[in-house]
Amino acid sequence: MAEKTEDTVYSTKTLSKYFALASIALLIVVIWAVIEDYDREWKSYMRQAHSITATVADLRLAKVQQDTDKEALAKVEQDLVKIKAERENVVKEIDARLSDLNDDYYRKNQVFQSRQGQLDAMLYQVDHAIGDQKPYAARMKAEYQELVAETAKLKRAADDAEREINIAREKRASILEDQKKLEDEHFRLTNDAERLRKTRRSDRIAGLFRLSAHRCSLFC
Repeated sequence: MAEKTEDTVYSTKTLSKYFALASIALLIVVIWAVIEDYDREWKSYMRQAHSITATVADLRLAKVQQDTDKEALAKVEQDLVKIKAERENVVKEIDARLSDLNDDYYRKNQVFQSRQGQLDAMLYQVDHAIGDQKPYAARMKAEYQELVAETAKLKRAADDAEREINIAREKRASILEDQKKLEDEHFRLTNDAERLRKTRRSDRIAGLFRLSAHRCSLFC
């Protein structure tokens, strides 16, 4: 029986050996490129600059935290928690009352506007009846006067409802005013430290992005 021979130009074993050697050489080149890229002289300066910037930011943050009036900050935070707990239900009650007052005002104002329209139309009819000396002019005038009194009463009711709304809104604003003052004071005491923390986080994120960009430029 005839021996089987490989129908290839080059030996498969030889090709595999060369491929393995090329792969090892490529791996060595990639490792060397990474090390060479990391060990560039200017990157050492950049890392030192990042380290100095981070250290300065940490020192500034520590200084601001040290200068912060911790007793005042603790008192403001306690007062904020207390005032929010105390007035949360009160504000909810006022909001519910405002909703009811708005509904009540809408209904009363709609009735008033409707009567006002009737009053204007009736005035026109009364003027013509009196001008034409109609026999029913006196009766229409008396009915008109009654409608005037009723419309005035409805207007007072609508005005009273609107006044109640304004009182409730002012009360709500007054309750939240003290809370707003405490929040402003808390912001004043913590603003510098919070700003430095955000700057520190932004610097770290920017450093990570720069590192990713360098790696991408190496391999892309």
